[in-house]
Amino acid sequence: MKRIIIILGIIILIVIGFIESRSFFCVANGKYITIWKTYSKCYIIPGKYYGLLSPSANAVELGKSDVLTMFFSDSLPNTIFYKSDKPVKIINNKKEDVVLVNYHDNPTISDSLLYVKGARRNDDVKEYVQMVDIILEDNYVVDKTGKKL
Repeated sequence: MKRIIIILGIIILIVIGFIESRSFFCVANGKYITIWKTYSKCYIIPGKYYGLLSPSANAVELGKSDVLTMFFSDSLPNTIFYKSDKPVKIINNKKEDVVLVNYHDNPTISDSLLYVKGARRNDDVKEYVQMVDIILEDNYVVDKTGKKL
């Protein structure tokens, strides 16, 4: 009986490993994000997240094939701007840690904080701003220089 329970436990862990995957990416000056793909959705979480349950503090919840752009600024260390063409769900319950700000809520202010004057391209960000494009379908992250992280 004990042997059966152990075998079932191992099988369940293997299945969970195939259903859910998470990756960690260093995106800016020692700042990390966790990309956690579950069977039905994806979470982008500031920092390294090891929890077994859905995040309850700070995260962006979106589809498994969406693209999200995030901006990290040295002048606003606890603020992350994000931009997506599709609707996303924001979980931002611990604002003392990180504030998640939708770029599209006020593009004029976002532009003045993130982009150089006269910017024409998405990657024309200020020197102290780090920008990453997160391509969930292919599970990779690209920085403002086009380098795959």
